[in-house]
Amino acid sequence: MSNGTKVVKRNGTIQPLNLEKMHVMVEHACDGLAGVSASQVAIQSGIQFSDGISTGEIQEAIIRWGGGRGGGGE
Repeated sequence: MSNGTKVVKRNGTIQPLNLEKMHVMVEHACDGLAGVSASQVAIQSGIQFSDGISTGEIQEAIIRWGGGRGGGGE
C-alpha cells in the first residue's frame, strides 16, 4: 500500500512508500517483546512521511520512540 510518497532506500534507489512493508518490519522488531504492540509503535512513533524520506529516517523514528517513550510495555 502506498499513498504516492516516495522513499529513498539505503542503496539510493527510490520506491513508493509501502506501509505494509513498514508494518511487517515493526512487527518483526516487536516479536517476543511482552506488552509491546507493533501497531501502537507504528502509530505513536510520530513519523512524518514526506516525499524523499529515507528508510533510515523511518527506522530511526521508530527506534527513538521505543527507546524514549513507548517501549517495554509502558
